[in-house]
Amino acid sequence: MSGCRLGTFLFLTKLSGWGQILKIGRNLGKMKLEEIFTIQNIIIYLVAINLITFLVMWLDKRKAKKGRWRIPENTLLLFVLLGGGIGGIAGMYVFHHKTNKAKFVIGFPVILICEILIIIATFVL
Repeated sequence: MSGCRLGTFLFLTKLSGWGQILKIGRNLGKMKLEEIFTIQNIIIYLVAINLITFLVMWLDKRKAKKGRWRIPENTLLLFVLLGGGIGGIAGMYVFHHKTNKAKFVIGFPVILICEILIIIATFVL
Protein backbone atom coordinates (compact mmCIF):
# COMPACT_ATOMS: atom_id res chain seq x y z
CA MET A 1 0.00 0.00 0.00
CA SER A 2 1.35 3.40 -0.86
CA GLY A 3 1.79 6.03 1.84
CA CYS A 4 -1.26 8.04 0.74
CA ARG A 5 -3.50 4.99 0.52
CA LEU A 6 -2.25 3.70 3.85
CA GLY A 7 -2.96 7.08 5.48
CA THR A 8 -6.46 7.16 3.98
CA PHE A 9 -7.05 3.57 5.13
CA LEU A 10 -5.91 4.37 8.67
CA PHE A 11 -8.06 7.52 8.76
CA LEU A 12 -11.15 5.62 7.59
CA THR A 13 -10.58 2.80 10.06
CA LYS A 14 -10.40 5.30 12.93
CA LEU A 15 -13.40 7.19 11.61
CA SER A 16 -15.58 4.09 11.22
CA GLY A 17 -14.59 2.30 14.42
CA TRP A 18 -12.79 -0.46 12.51
CA GLY A 19 -9.55 0.58 14.18
CA GLN A 20 -10.62 -1.14 17.38
CA ILE A 21 -11.66 -4.26 15.48
CA LEU A 22 -8.29 -4.39 13.68
CA LYS A 23 -6.50 -3.87 17.00
CA ILE A 24 -8.44 -6.77 18.51
CA GLY A 25 -7.53 -8.91 15.50
CA ARG A 26 -3.80 -8.24 15.94
CA ASN A 27 -3.89 -8.97 19.67
CA LEU A 28 -6.38 -11.83 19.57
CA GLY A 29 -3.90 -14.50 20.61
CA LYS A 30 -2.79 -12.42 23.60
CA MET A 31 -6.24 -11.51 24.92
CA LYS A 32 -8.47 -13.29 27.39
CA LEU A 33 -12.04 -14.18 26.45
CA GLU A 34 -13.36 -11.59 28.92
CA GLU A 35 -11.46 -8.90 27.01
CA ILE A 36 -12.80 -10.05 23.64
CA PHE A 37 -16.45 -10.58 24.59
CA THR A 38 -17.09 -7.19 26.11
CA ILE A 39 -20.56 -5.64 25.98
CA GLN A 40 -19.26 -3.10 23.46
CA ASN A 41 -17.90 -5.80 21.13
CA ILE A 42 -21.08 -7.85 21.40
CA ILE A 43 -23.19 -4.81 20.52
CA ILE A 44 -20.93 -4.02 17.55
CA TYR A 45 -21.28 -7.62 16.36
CA LEU A 46 -25.07 -7.66 16.74
CA VAL A 47 -25.49 -4.36 14.88
CA ALA A 48 -23.22 -5.58 12.08
CA ILE A 49 -24.86 -9.02 11.68
CA ASN A 50 -28.34 -7.48 11.68
CA LEU A 51 -27.38 -4.91 9.04
CA ILE A 52 -25.79 -7.66 6.94
CA THR A 53 -28.87 -9.87 7.29
CA PHE A 54 -31.14 -6.97 6.31
CA LEU A 55 -29.00 -6.31 3.23
CA VAL A 56 -28.92 -10.01 2.31
CA MET A 57 -32.74 -10.08 2.41
CA TRP A 58 -32.79 -7.01 0.14
CA LEU A 59 -30.28 -8.60 -2.23
CA ASP A 60 -32.23 -11.85 -2.45
CA LYS A 61 -35.48 -9.97 -3.12
CA ARG A 62 -33.75 -7.94 -5.83
CA LYS A 63 -32.40 -11.09 -7.46
CA ALA A 64 -35.87 -12.68 -7.28
CA LYS A 65 -37.41 -9.73 -9.11
CA LYS A 66 -34.78 -9.94 -11.85
CA GLY A 67 -35.08 -13.72 -12.16
CA ARG A 68 -31.42 -14.22 -11.28
CA TRP A 69 -29.52 -16.71 -9.12
CA ARG A 70 -30.86 -16.62 -5.57
CA ILE A 71 -29.36 -16.87 -2.11
CA PRO A 72 -30.18 -20.33 -0.68
CA GLU A 73 -32.87 -20.35 2.02
CA ASN A 74 -30.50 -22.14 4.41
CA THR A 75 -28.04 -19.25 4.05
CA LEU A 76 -30.76 -16.78 5.04
CA LEU A 77 -31.57 -18.95 8.06
CA LEU A 78 -27.86 -19.14 8.94
CA PHE A 79 -27.60 -15.35 9.09
CA VAL A 80 -30.54 -15.29 11.51
CA LEU A 81 -28.99 -18.09 13.58
CA LEU A 82 -25.78 -16.05 13.81
CA GLY A 83 -27.70 -13.26 15.55
CA GLY A 84 -29.34 -11.41 12.66
CA GLY A 85 -32.93 -12.08 13.70
CA ILE A 86 -34.02 -8.46 13.93
CA GLY A 87 -32.45 -7.63 10.56
CA GLY A 88 -33.98 -10.72 8.99
CA ILE A 89 -37.46 -9.98 10.28
CA ALA A 90 -37.18 -6.31 9.30
CA GLY A 91 -35.92 -7.23 5.83
CA MET A 92 -38.65 -9.81 5.38
CA TYR A 93 -41.41 -7.26 6.00
CA VAL A 94 -39.79 -4.13 4.53
CA PHE A 95 -39.08 -5.93 1.23
CA HIS A 96 -42.13 -8.26 1.41
CA HIS A 97 -39.75 -11.16 0.94
CA LYS A 98 -40.43 -14.73 2.10
CA THR A 99 -43.58 -13.58 3.89
CA ASN A 100 -45.59 -16.51 2.48
CA LYS A 101 -43.21 -19.18 3.77
CA ALA A 102 -43.88 -20.51 7.25
CA LYS A 103 -40.21 -21.47 7.58
CA PHE A 104 -39.42 -17.75 7.67
CA VAL A 105 -42.57 -16.18 9.12
CA ILE A 106 -42.46 -18.55 12.10
CA GLY A 107 -38.79 -19.54 12.04
CA PHE A 108 -37.18 -16.09 12.22
CA PRO A 109 -39.11 -14.96 15.32
CA VAL A 110 -38.69 -18.34 17.03
CA ILE A 111 -34.92 -18.23 16.48
CA LEU A 112 -34.80 -14.65 17.77
CA ILE A 113 -36.81 -15.50 20.89
CA CYS A 114 -34.60 -18.54 21.59
CA GLU A 115 -31.46 -16.41 21.26
CA ILE A 116 -32.89 -13.79 23.63
CA LEU A 117 -33.78 -16.50 26.15
CA ILE A 118 -30.26 -17.96 25.92
CA ILE A 119 -28.75 -14.51 26.53
CA ILE A 120 -31.03 -13.94 29.53
CA ALA A 121 -30.23 -17.38 30.94
CA THR A 122 -26.49 -16.85 30.42
CA PHE A 123 -26.02 -13.30 31.64
CA VAL A 124 -28.97 -12.43 33.87
CA LEU A 125 -29.87 -15.57 35.79
